[in-house]
Amino acid sequence: MSTSAASTGFPDSESVSRTVLPDGAILLVRENPASPAVVVQGAILTGAVDDPLDRPGLCRFTAECLTRGTQRRSAAELFELVESVGGSLGVGAGLHTIRLGAKCLSDDLQMIVELLSEVLHSPSFPAAEIEKVRGEVLTELEERDNDTRSVTDLAFRKLAYPEDHPYSRPADGERETVAGFTRDDVQHFFDSLVRRRPAIISVVGNLRQDDVEKLFAPLWSTNARTANPAPLPDCTRRDGPRETYTVIPGKVQIDLAWGTIGPPRNHPDFVPASVANLILGGFGLMGRLGQKVREELGLAYYAASRVNAGLGAGPWVCVAGVAPEHYKKAVSAIEQEVAKLREIPVPQDELEDCKSHLIGSLPLKLESNEGVASIMSEIEIYRLGWDYLHRFADLVNSVTAEDTNRVVRAYFEPDQAILAGSGPEVPG
Repeated sequence: MSTSAASTGFPDSESVSRTVLPDGAILLVRENPASPAVVVQGAILTGAVDDPLDRPGLCRFTAECLTRGTQRRSAAELFELVESVGGSLGVGAGLHTIRLGAKCLSDDLQMIVELLSEVLHSPSFPAAEIEKVRGEVLTELEERDNDTRSVTDLAFRKLAYPEDHPYSRPADGERETVAGFTRDDVQHFFDSLVRRRPAIISVVGNLRQDDVEKLFAPLWSTNARTANPAPLPDCTRRDGPRETYTVIPGKVQIDLAWGTIGPPRNHPDFVPASVANLILGGFGLMGRLGQKVREELGLAYYAASRVNAGLGAGPWVCVAGVAPEHYKKAVSAIEQEVAKLREIPVPQDELEDCKSHLIGSLPLKLESNEGVASIMSEIEIYRLGWDYLHRFADLVNSVTAEDTNRVVRAYFEPDQAILAGSGPEVPG
């Protein structure tokens, strides 16, 4: 059954103010008088998918540099101001977005908004700060390249996607490319993409909607955001090798990923895929994979599955951490569980438990200002419609056992599955 807006407090068209700022950015505001704090979350629609082919990691590097000084203030001055009011301000980057986040008391919102405007409109990219960022990123990349989960994820993507698809490249870049980034590279990425791409800003907390709009409008009045993201290349599964293994000296555990390419976030298959994924490797002790591969067979330290749905079709993978001698057996056990979910109807009680869990998890995400702001941004980015949260329970409850079989059959084709692993040498 659907639940009324009055009893849920779901963000919707009645409780969220949606304003187009002078530069074209979308401002979403929701009042929460019960909270003394205000949360600001933003998303600029440029990400690692826009990295030049020969400079992967440039978006992430540019995002890291945004808070390292503006035309008015140094990095130290920025952070001192934020800390003086007990607030927070940060910027990061993902596949499709540069994300910004800030938190403060309502009395300090004007200062925080002004600082955000400086960071997003007039960063100075000082040479010394760029070198600091370079050192931090290079250290993180060295750690990444020695982490079995990260290495496995990157290897999986390289096999699953065509070479010209941005999902096949590391969003954080490579040590060789990051070492060569120049200030001109950063400035050009900022001028051509960060300043010109569409942006969504969500504000939630102890505030008045009209007051927030008056704060933002004069500060977001230049640099028209008219450069829409280009469509992603085709995600057709590539021909060639479908299995890879990377030996990392000194490791004792293998991390593996076996799976396929799933649906995008706004695809009709996303909800039934989410239910099927809970059954497979998410519910309780990580679903059937956790029960069979870890608990019954004792082949893994952990076993689970996840749907990485976003603006594009992300990986839908089964993951596990195993001892080297159990690697092949664990992969076989995973394949068998997916095969069962392809063909055998899910028992009704198992299906209902997973649907109830999915529906019940939604209100928990809305218990904080951060959670509300995040969902508001998702609704706008994925164009889900402002009635989406009210429709969500009905969408989940409409999923049948036949739907779960269908969606697993549609995406998990046994002879097309990708397997990536990394860790110590595998016996035999």
